[in-house]
Amino acid sequence: MISIRNCPMAVWQSPAYCNSLLKSRSLKTTTGSNPVAAANFMLMKRIVEEFALYEGLEITHEVQSSVYHLIRMWNFDGRVMYENVNNTIKMVINEPIDVKEFDTVLKHIENFMGYFPSHIVIPKSNFKYNYKKATELINKGIVFGVYFDAKYDQEISEKTLPDFLYHITPSIYEDKILKIGIVPKKKDKLSNHPDRIYVAFTQSAAEGLLNNDPFVKNINDFTLFSINIKELKKVRKIRFFEDPVYVDRGLYTYENIPPQYLTVIKRVII
Repeated sequence: MISIRNCPMAVWQSPAYCNSLLKSRSLKTTTGSNPVAAANFMLMKRIVEEFALYEGLEITHEVQSSVYHLIRMWNFDGRVMYENVNNTIKMVINEPIDVKEFDTVLKHIENFMGYFPSHIVIPKSNFKYNYKKATELINKGIVFGVYFDAKYDQEISEKTLPDFLYHITPSIYEDKILKIGIVPKKKDKLSNHPDRIYVAFTQSAAEGLLNNDPFVKNINDFTLFSINIKELKKVRKIRFFEDPVYVDRGLYTYENIPPQYLTVIKRVII
């Protein structure tokens, strides 16, 4: 059976490709069908929904997955290598490649992965990226590297997520959340900027939001939830991103968090 755990690079395919899989006979299913086919169909449905949610969003994909993808797709028989260096992508051209090949990789990293070329390194030298200089080095057959920095809020590696995250919300929504999960208020999959769900690394960080007047407004009762990330990531991948305003305190996601992974920690009255 296809597993979402085996499809970490689903985001690199095209929506048309996934839609064609959904329409294929092998994935069509009806009540009473083979459960494997049914599971495959539901997996592909989720992938297409993820495309609809993330397509057009300005995000930077998780760096290690991006590096793995580049190694698989564009190593040009070992002439080019990639590595993760302090959450940046380092591209090293060890042997000559065509400028058109370089352009293809450059476009993919910038437009699809969300990174931009920041500087060039050659033996005993390090300077700001310049496309003309990069092509000169390629044409001369000189070994050099290009570092790519994140353009947008960076996706967090699933491996670095803690076992639990925390979310605080007005208690008026508690019963609904326990039934349907935590859902962005305007999860419009046709919108380029759907609302985010903010989560904290600690209970105290989540409660710290109650000191923020725009967050609290005129509300007095809040509920603090824990999110069991350890169990959640066994069955599905939810993508989390760094929040530059909430650095070292929390993350955000655009996706629903299912109710079975939520627990009420306490209610807070202010």
